[in-house]
Amino acid sequence: MKLQNYNLKEENTTLESMLEDAKKLAEYFEALPDSD
Repeated sequence: MKLQNYNLKEENTTLESMLEDAKKLAEYFEALPDSD
């Protein structure tokens, strides 16, 4: 994972906020009905 590809100048763009977003996405996908 190349962190230099991310714009880290904004305070909101931290690993912690990215993890929070990932958690929200995971919860969203878990709430969806299984599509297989």
